[in-house]
Amino acid sequence: MFVWTFDHGGYEDLNQSGFWDPGEEVFLCLMDENFQNQTYDFIMASDFSNQLNQIAFHKRAIWMQQCHSGGFIEFLEDTNSIIITACHASTGAYPADNLDIYGNHIVEWEPIEWNGELHYYQHGEFNLHVMASIVGEYPNGDPAIADNNGDNLISSYETKLFNEENRLRMIFFQIVKIAKEVNF
Repeated sequence: MFVWTFDHGGYEDLNQSGFWDPGEEVFLCLMDENFQNQTYDFIMASDFSNQLNQIAFHKRAIWMQQCHSGGFIEFLEDTNSIIITACHASTGAYPADNLDIYGNHIVEWEPIEWNGELHYYQHGEFNLHVMASIVGEYPNGDPAIADNNGDNLISSYETKLFNEENRLRMIFFQIVKIAKEVNF
């Protein structure tokens, strides 16, 4: 089973601190309605896990792009799951910023013509690099070489390494209970 989530994420701010604290459950927004005004539907990590765990699987890979996605791990982890998140429970995920790890300009935003005007789609940093690692190239055609062992397959571990090498700012990836050479 493969599950890939991307939208906004948040946490229960029980003590109204404005920061995630241990013990506060995280959530995934279900529709990108109006995140700023908090008028959106969401699902708590425990409810998401309960629903997902009702689906039979032999192995599963879960990729989560939303802010605070690392807070889902405690609800989803088991010996047959690989979980890659864009950030820890306490931090946000970030949009691609058109900079490489050295601060040099690179093209990460994708130009799209819409209604006769040129717009730029701003990928999430996590989604940009994780997808490039699997496809083998970025949206602009630049190569993304993630096959470290030369077997012409991209393992979850190689995806993790590629993203760590290409991440920017405060992007962190967490992998739960993964053998070094497990291929999914």
